[in-house]
Amino acid sequence: LFTFTNGVSTIKNISRAKIKETDRVLSMTKALDDLKIKYTLQENDLIIYGNENIEGKQFELNTFFDHRTAMSFFIPTVFDKYIILDDIDCIKKSYYNFSLDFHNCKGELLAKL
Repeated sequence: LFTFTNGVSTIKNISRAKIKETDRVLSMTKALDDLKIKYTLQENDLIIYGNENIEGKQFELNTFFDHRTAMSFFIPTVFDKYIILDDIDCIKKSYYNFSLDFHNCKGELLAKL
């Protein structure tokens, strides 16, 4: 969500995210690069310089076969972005019906933003 709002957001203590199923710091910064979002890594923090006017409508993102990374990449669709994921089946590991449930609640999310 930080990527699609104007302003600076900081995610602190990110070092543990490097030792999960995949290096989630790497996967997130790769996605930020692909979305052309400015960020800075400082020691144990990820600083994101959000931009609600991201250019482009379609993006291909690498999930690194990580279910949580893949689920997080659904967020841009709330902001009218079309996301192509290299692997969606990895989500089934933890939330089999995630894409259906996300689709069903997307309208409610849009109404609250």
